[in-house]
Amino acid sequence: MKKIHFISLKITISLLFFATNFSFSQTLNLTGIPNNEGINFISGKWADVLVEAKLKHKYIFVDCYTDWCGPCKWMAKNIFTTGIVGEFYNEHFINYKIDSEKGDGIEFTKKYKISGWPSFVFFDSLGNIVHIYQSTREAEEFIRVGKNAFNPDSALYSLKKRYDDGDRNDTLILNYMHALKNAYWFVTKYQDVAHQYLKHQNKEQLLTKTNWEFIKEYCTDITDPTFIYLIRDQDEFITKYGKQEVYEKIFLTKLNYYSRNNDWVNYALISEGYFKLIPDIDAETLNTIIWNFYEKVTDKLELKRSERWGKKLVAMSPSYTYLDTYAHLLSKAGDKSEAITVAKQAIAAAKKDNEDYSTTQEFLKQLNKIPSSLAPSLKRPQ
Repeated sequence: MKKIHFISLKITISLLFFATNFSFSQTLNLTGIPNNEGINFISGKWADVLVEAKLKHKYIFVDCYTDWCGPCKWMAKNIFTTGIVGEFYNEHFINYKIDSEKGDGIEFTKKYKISGWPSFVFFDSLGNIVHIYQSTREAEEFIRVGKNAFNPDSALYSLKKRYDDGDRNDTLILNYMHALKNAYWFVTKYQDVAHQYLKHQNKEQLLTKTNWEFIKEYCTDITDPTFIYLIRDQDEFITKYGKQEVYEKIFLTKLNYYSRNNDWVNYALISEGYFKLIPDIDAETLNTIIWNFYEKVTDKLELKRSERWGKKLVAMSPSYTYLDTYAHLLSKAGDKSEAITVAKQAIAAAKKDNEDYSTTQEFLKQLNKIPSSLAPSLKRPQ
């Protein structure tokens, strides 16, 4: 669609907001009238946004993005432009966008520990940070994110203050863990909080549904006392929650731990046990494990063993993504001929489903050019 410029309207808007150095970022319809559906974002300096919020006694919502972030663009196109989202955010917030890699955004991102995108940062009317949320959300869920910024039982910084002041109420810790995860502070902060919570739970309490869900989500270190307890008394958890669910938790925790610590020898050993004990592994999990083998495992025997997992993956779901994963694994295992065959199947599946297969096509070209003895050195094109 061509971009339509309405010079007279642009001049009017510029004059209207000249005194305060603000303008509203609005979509124009074909008649040149501002379309009020969606979020109206103020443009200007961050310091001016703080002044505006104080004058209007309104909270601030900041969309923290980067130019290369696909999910950021999806939110801007599909969620920020919807009527119900605009109605809520325009009523309750001064709305502002900031590029994490340009201008004021660089210092802003560093100051508020933004580590992933999109990140949504909320401040009260005095400029005090109250909440951070990361990841895409549908319209109604995104409204709920905004509402959480006003709620001391869900806003991250309110929960953090109460926790830092010594509050160890179970409900508070559960809410705090949830907020930490949603802000992606989860990785650096959760272990201490989870440990404080779990160490006060007795054996019967740990077996409750609430705490089992907590263990599944937040107990991610194999050295954690609760995980050691889970291994020791796993039969009691299996009786209550089933072998598939408990084994998945145990093995995926170990795999994630060894992956984080780049221990690919133990990663391979644990994977072998996982597949023996959990025959009904889901395709997405299996695909992740196989891709880790392709990228990180160097032992030829382990790579050859993993080929049968690739066969199982594409038998479960012969989709483009899974066929592409299997083709790359075969190439690293040294089976160039079969890798070429599977790569062609991946491209055919992508064409059928109208998916982009350019990276696989480039991979196939490289594979056809080099001797079989060098096939394991191939990397997926970036």
